[in-house]
Amino acid sequence: MTAALLKDEGWNLAAVPMQTVIMNQFAIALKETKSAAPLLAIPARTISDDGYGQRGCEVPEIGPACVERLTAETVFRAKRSVRDGKVSYWDDHNLYSPWNGAPVLFDLCD
Repeated sequence: MTAALLKDEGWNLAAVPMQTVIMNQFAIALKETKSAAPLLAIPARTISDDGYGQRGCEVPEIGPACVERLTAETVFRAKRSVRDGKVSYWDDHNLYSPWNGAPVLFDLCD
């Protein structure tokens, strides 16, 4: 599973695949401290696939709909860490790290 984080200050975060099946999770950092941040989960939008929806590329669904998703169910806390000058977040399930803005691979076949 992979995860990605988008920060509202203009820079983006993404994660590195950690399993055979590649599933992406996207989120926006709502506020940041030295040790943690509340993250808002946002959906992914498929931009290409293999015709069956099993493999392809996706991007975070960013826009006004993100504000509508701001509920207790979609906001969660993640621990912040910095390694070699790069910020990442861990929510006990996913590691969120910088996203380069390019479409991210997903692969539901194992």
